[in-house]
Amino acid sequence: MAETKVEKAEKGDKTEKAEEAGGAQLAHRHVFGFKSGVKGNMHFTDDAHLLYPAGHNTILYHADHKAQIRVFPGSEGSEGISSLALSPNRKFLAVCEKFQERAVCYVYDVTTGKRRRGQLTYGDCDAREYVCAAFSAENKFLITQGGPPDWTLILWSWDKAKAHGAVKVSNLTGSMIHECSFNPQDSSLVCIIGDGVFKFFRLQEGTFKGIPNQLNKMREASNQNYVC
Repeated sequence: MAETKVEKAEKGDKTEKAEEAGGAQLAHRHVFGFKSGVKGNMHFTDDAHLLYPAGHNTILYHADHKAQIRVFPGSEGSEGISSLALSPNRKFLAVCEKFQERAVCYVYDVTTGKRRRGQLTYGDCDAREYVCAAFSAENKFLITQGGPPDWTLILWSWDKAKAHGAVKVSNLTGSMIHECSFNPQDSSLVCIIGDGVFKFFRLQEGTFKGIPNQLNKMREASNQNYVC
């Protein structure tokens, strides 16, 4: 039986109300571009999958299929991504974002795309961004290197969003720090390099202690820029 004009009007009204109740939803189809100013801006999760930043998103790209298979969106209120780090087992992605008040880092499950619970932000770090980050060899810990003005390094149990220790690592002139890394055999030992900075620290009972090294004792070391 054909619908009358009244029935059609009622049906259209119900559909309109249902759409209003549900609300319009947008989903990423393709994100164009590549953000070059991000530390650690390219990581292979296997022979075919590549992680990289594009705009305010991190993309998981399938090279063989030439397709973006997952988008990790940036946080609302963030001023952009400052650095990325991939765990040695290639299962977890750390995304560091710049905020007006304080730097924040989130960890994502690469396989599911889900953000892990908790955010990594440190109250005694005044930096607006983490300039670099790194996972430990056993994937359990994460270090984040805060930027200016205080250049604070923080060591985390990232799955619990718990900070185990922090230390200001730059020199008296506040030189830029370029890289932070774990000792692959000992996760309590970390290395920091930058402009005139080459330092080792060991975490003992919640406190980072500097470890003397021959390179740091050399007079010429303060004039060298260590970038990797």
